[in-house]
Amino acid sequence: MHILQDKQRKQTVASKRGNKLYGSKLHRAVVNNPYIFKKNKSLKISDYDFTVLLDTSGSMDEVLSPVLTVTHALISGIKDNKNCSLAFSTFPDKGVCITRGAWFDEEILSSIYAGGGTPIVQSFSKAISELGNSKNKKVILVITDLNITHDKADELNDLMRKNPSINYVWVGINTKFLIPLNGHVIDDVSTANFAPTLKALANKLVA
Repeated sequence: MHILQDKQRKQTVASKRGNKLYGSKLHRAVVNNPYIFKKNKSLKISDYDFTVLLDTSGSMDEVLSPVLTVTHALISGIKDNKNCSLAFSTFPDKGVCITRGAWFDEEILSSIYAGGGTPIVQSFSKAISELGNSKNKKVILVITDLNITHDKADELNDLMRKNPSINYVWVGINTKFLIPLNGHVIDDVSTANFAPTLKALANKLVA
């Protein structure tokens, strides 16, 4: 009799809480098991897919450290304030590719170094492909000091024309893009002005 009364009491509590009580789990009521109620957890769905491509070629050697620090701060701020799925990679590939859902800390940041060429077209194409099936709003931010040639500009612009659903942002560090690029372009940014430039961009990138 006591057991039946206890089960009835649990059912009453369940109805008040609005949770569904499963008959197969009623035996847990007798021992006051806290997991008697099945809880449905809603998955967090991102509104934005945000990708950062950072130039880590040899020419970036003198400015890479402050650029990394500011870029990390930008990504951290967006991650904390916006519902974003973030990705980060370097070109050339330094073995540091932060995929969506992962995060990188100071130790990973310190492992990134400048050196090698600038395979910007290949890295840009890969970033676009990675976003291909996304239904979210999409942003690709490219940070580079490359003096982009006509041939490379043609290839990059062609990729952007074929993928118009992505918002493209180009930031030129100590360089002016002589060939027009599609998307939002901020070039000839000095190292000293890089931080305020990205700060001004932060809210606009995923507005």
